[in-house]
Amino acid sequence: MPKSGESTHVIQRLQRRMKPCPFCAEEIRYEAIKCRFCGEFLHGDRAATRTKYGPSDFHPDPEEEESDAGSVDEQVDDNVLWCGRPSVFALTGAAIKTGIFVALCWAVVKYRVTQVAVYVDAYLPKLDIGVQRLTQVEAWIDLGAMALIAAALLVLFWKMLALKSVYYEVTPDRI
Repeated sequence: MPKSGESTHVIQRLQRRMKPCPFCAEEIRYEAIKCRFCGEFLHGDRAATRTKYGPSDFHPDPEEEESDAGSVDEQVDDNVLWCGRPSVFALTGAAIKTGIFVALCWAVVKYRVTQVAVYVDAYLPKLDIGVQRLTQVEAWIDLGAMALIAAALLVLFWKMLALKSVYYEVTPDRI
């Protein structure tokens, strides 16, 4: 019950109406212009044209595309303060680790198993391994080392592609 000195207008003002944000589904004030949780503008010219899962307009009007195609140079977005992609130097640590791994695998390829067999045969005369079998083992070891080299280089290349696919764009409403 309201006290006799308080008006019902003050009580209604304290009870704020709430609504869910269309982007992050958090409860925000009904009068809100910008969500305080995700930072998206809710209406107006600065409202985002996307939802949490991607653009809301997958099929733009074809007539608008044709009219905009001629003025691509004129459509420089003045609101963008900075845009760019991360540098490949961010992968320096991964490149060094890959280089060391490739060098070790290359040493395995260049080192001959037959030399190890001669050394082992001198100390363990009961071991009788044929030359043909040693050549076959050496070929499999070389193939495995080359496959590991290729896999390491492919992983490094994949990381580079993933890094360069990132695009940053800073606008005043994100600051």
